Amino acid sequence: MATWVTLTEDDVLSGMTQRERDDFAKTSVGTTVTDRILPILADLVAEIQGTIASRADNPPPPAEDVIPSEFKARAVSIARWRVLISIPGYQPNEARKLDFEKADTFFMQVAEGKRRPRAEVAEDAPAPTPSAGRWNSENKFVGRMNPTPKPGPQGTGRYANDDAPADAQ
Repeated sequence: MATWVTLTEDDVLSGMTQRERDDFAKTSVGTTVTDRILPILADLVAEIQGTIASRADNPPPPAEDVIPSEFKARAVSIARWRVLISIPGYQPNEARKLDFEKADTFFMQVAEGKRRPRAEVAEDAPAPTPSAGRWNSENKFVGRMNPTPKPGPQGTGRYANDDAPADAQ
């Protein structure tokens, strides 16, 4: 069952190293981490929902501020990158940039329909009906998997059907 989760500032902060949080605190003049993270998260969630909604065959989100749980790690990567590049004079390392690029590529694949979020499944939803081809699917050829028919008397004459009219000469 797919679940949709809210992306929080704690998710982003837990993905940052202590040094990154300290550098943010040093360079921020009157701006707290929360002041920068909340608008970034709001914009990111809207972008992800827009990416999902760009494909008609994707499930709609159950609320405005949630994303599919399987997208959370990639969303945190993008949010972390956006927070880090918003720090004046701070240069994120190459590993952070690569992580951001992978997450960005993932969401591009979602927009192209190559990846899809799992659909929300209600707890009391009825079981799905079998799809075409599953009903009456017993093998129609008698092979070695079924008991072979016992041999019986074959015809008594020369032909398989002795009562048939004779062949034309």
